[in-house]
Amino acid sequence: MLSSESNMRSIIARISRHVLLRSIHLLLIILVQPPTTPSLERRNLTPELHDPAVYYPIEMTAIPNRVVQKRLRPLYIAAFFQGFVLWYSIEKLFMQTIGFNDGLIAVATVIYIIVMLIANIPFGVLADRWSRKGVLYVASLALIMASLICGSSHSFWPYVVGISIWGILYACYAGTYDSIVYDVVIEETGLNEEF
Repeated sequence: MLSSESNMRSIIARISRHVLLRSIHLLLIILVQPPTTPSLERRNLTPELHDPAVYYPIEMTAIPNRVVQKRLRPLYIAAFFQGFVLWYSIEKLFMQTIGFNDGLIAVATVIYIIVMLIANIPFGVLADRWSRKGVLYVASLALIMASLICGSSHSFWPYVVGISIWGILYACYAGTYDSIVYDVVIEETGLNEEF
């Protein structure tokens, strides 16, 4: 029994290191600012010219899509790495090895959901008023902290603190990604139908 528990802890430690390295990599990706192009207002376009069929000749209507894709590529890469979590497959097993029963697993999950729901609106307002990119930085830092705390916890309360920070992570990027995509589409095409 002791050997299997030490093997499980070894596997979990390796996965925690992987998540930490992935989080640092994500933070570096987010630091790279996507190339910006002048907005439609700075191009001196009138509102009736926001239709790509009017603004671009027929053979050039695909250009906004390429520009939008190029500007959003760092965000898509960051979202992929943020969502590529190997931890989920062994999370419940880890929780059982540190002493959680089914009831405590449910309580920890409910605490995580409550933190995520409560933090969702303030971080949405913060993203709108302060900086969407800054909120993504906060999400990356929350991912690093949650991975370290959850991966090194040996009892209920440290794990609940880590999973609560994980809830803050999801609250930070829940609507932020969509709002960035929407802003870029509007800025590049002038149309919200592309969203």
